[in-house]
Amino acid sequence: MKNKHLSHLFQVILMFIPTSVRPEITFGDVACVAVPAAIGAWMGHDHVKRSIEAERDEKEQARENYQKSFLHLTSLKQDCARSKASFESIKNKEDSSPYKMLFLDQSYADNMQAIADIEFAAKQLRSHKKACELAKKQNNVRRGQIGLLNHDIKTYDQAIKDNEELVENLNRLNRIFALAKTGQDLDPADREFLDQTIKDHDELLIETDNKIAKTRHKFDNAKADLKAFNATLASDEKTRLLKGALVGGAIGVGIGGLTLGVIKWEAIRTNWEKKEIRKKHSEFFEHLYHLRRSGPLKILGLGKMANNTEIRQQFKKLSLQLHPDHNNDDHIATEKMQELEAAYAFLMKDGDDSPKETLRLTYKPESSH
Repeated sequence: MKNKHLSHLFQVILMFIPTSVRPEITFGDVACVAVPAAIGAWMGHDHVKRSIEAERDEKEQARENYQKSFLHLTSLKQDCARSKASFESIKNKEDSSPYKMLFLDQSYADNMQAIADIEFAAKQLRSHKKACELAKKQNNVRRGQIGLLNHDIKTYDQAIKDNEELVENLNRLNRIFALAKTGQDLDPADREFLDQTIKDHDELLIETDNKIAKTRHKFDNAKADLKAFNATLASDEKTRLLKGALVGGAIGVGIGGLTLGVIKWEAIRTNWEKKEIRKKHSEFFEHLYHLRRSGPLKILGLGKMANNTEIRQQFKKLSLQLHPDHNNDDHIATEKMQELEAAYAFLMKDGDDSPKETLRLTYKPESSH
């Protein structure tokens, strides 16, 4: 059915091409367009299918990321709440359970590891700062580069200062943990520091709650979006796939039609050349026809374009004038009569057929060359 429709389409297109040069449509021509159309439809269908799967995977990945972020923030909130409770118990000396001892030991170890990492980073920062200071003292340094080096040195100084403060706070926490582990009382400065730490944890808990609320909202939206996408896809998937197939098929038809047009253009050009050759042959036949008729027609006293009726009438008229019954013993009239009969026989040798058509049928181009 598809091939039949394509064939009809080709016929409509060929209506605009002159009949004399119009090429014939074969099964191969139909296949030249049908095969790219089928391949294009398949590729369009596959492209839409892949895009739908990619869109679904993207939405599912967003939902999973928000879920993981939500779980991570919830875990962070729980850890922060436990740390705050532990700091409050240290401050108030309310708890001496094994869990508290385990928390103190683990916190002390984590702080020592953090101090080691910070000191290593500070060492690298000092090395970069020293390199900048040495580069600044060189004679070939431009004014613009000096400004950049000063900015880098200032940045390194601030980072080193922040690291020193962080190390100092961690060491102070470790000293508090050690005192709490032995049950000793804290001095006012340590109590004030512990109060500030608890206050920081309160702020961190509030900030974490806000992040959890926002993440939960985004997670709910992503979940609803995925649900709506799946619901819409259930009714629109076939339509989208069909549209993709149609677009791909149309592109394939265009490519196949362009290829077929190039191929058929050669056939049209060849037919046009043949038409021109036939036209030249026809002109040659006309010339040869008039050339061969000129002698007999001159005998009859007619022009080159005389038709069969005029030839018959003129022959009848002259034959009556030159007939031997009307010209006794007139040898000249007898000879003219013989010429007249020969000329008439040559012109009308095929009966009622046109002399021009007779000449065309008997003429062979090979022999003329």
